[in-house]
Amino acid sequence: AMSIPAPEMPTELRNEQALLFKHPGVSDELFIALYDDRLIPLNNHLGQGAVVAGVELESNRKDRLSRRYYHSSIHNPPKGVEYYLSVTAWDRGIPSVDLLSLESGRDGNMKIFFPGPNAKTDMDDIYVVPNPYIGQSKFDGKRSNDEKGDKSRRIWFVNLPSECTIKIFTLAGDLVDKINHNGAYNEDIITISKAAGSGIAPSGMATWDLLSKNNQIIAPGVYLFSVKDHDSGDIKVGKFVIIK
Repeated sequence: AMSIPAPEMPTELRNEQALLFKHPGVSDELFIALYDDRLIPLNNHLGQGAVVAGVELESNRKDRLSRRYYHSSIHNPPKGVEYYLSVTAWDRGIPSVDLLSLESGRDGNMKIFFPGPNAKTDMDDIYVVPNPYIGQSKFDGKRSNDEKGDKSRRIWFVNLPSECTIKIFTLAGDLVDKINHNGAYNEDIITISKAAGSGIAPSGMATWDLLSKNNQIIAPGVYLFSVKDHDSGDIKVGKFVIIK
């Protein structure tokens, strides 16, 4: 005997069921025009459970996942200041029964980075920021066991080659410190946040903590620096001022 297929649900009833999953900020007309049956987990809607064939199931899964790709841009963020970025997920809840949406935690996949330029080949564009350094700057932080903040300071060398050596001297020519820069790296987090110990710094920037090679606090004054590009052998020299 031939089986009699179940009657198809009237469109009006299907739409009423689908509206249970509508966000309250979206109009009924817009939702009905755009919603996909495959996203409604109810009888007579094409939820994943209703798809039998493996090929159809895989195609359906990819279609659902493709709806979850988003992109955004942060325009002109201040260089050298750590940014915290995380992606969270939330559901729509069920507005018809006053069930609010739920959001996942914000620190589970948090990424920290320092905006700034990538490595440069033009040595003439290298500079120090802030210059002069006067007492403190927005790049400073607060390390543990550093009540005065003398070991929580930071200046940036900007527009560096990807592989270079930075040397810092007094006006008398004494070597104060040396920094080996090897492209992008993990920079210490020295703010009050304890979310992570380090964040990704760009390949064209490197920091100095205003401490000598012997881990001593430096004196105020004018300092000289040199940057030697490991690839070309070119050297850039400059100066910066520390005022406390």
